[in-house]
Amino acid sequence: MTIRKYRVRQGFTYGAFSQHQGGDIVELDDEAAKHVMDKLELAEVIQNVVPDKTPEEALSPEAPEPEDLGEVDTFSKVKKKKPGGD
Repeated sequence: MTIRKYRVRQGFTYGAFSQHQGGDIVELDDEAAKHVMDKLELAEVIQNVVPDKTPEEALSPEAPEPEDLGEVDTFSKVKKKKPGGD
């Protein structure tokens, strides 16, 4: 994945809250930038990045290791209901 610097075109704003005005520089990867190229122009290439995780993996929280959970006995106090009864 390549990260590049893009300049917001004059007369446009960019960002979730339109916080970037014409002339501002933003850093985006190619995938994110291709959807808003009408508002941006390429300023320069920053770096080539090889992600160790996919975007989905990066956004999902990691599960704790089993040894971090300690002793867990969640079903010891659960009583099954009999069909037709309370």
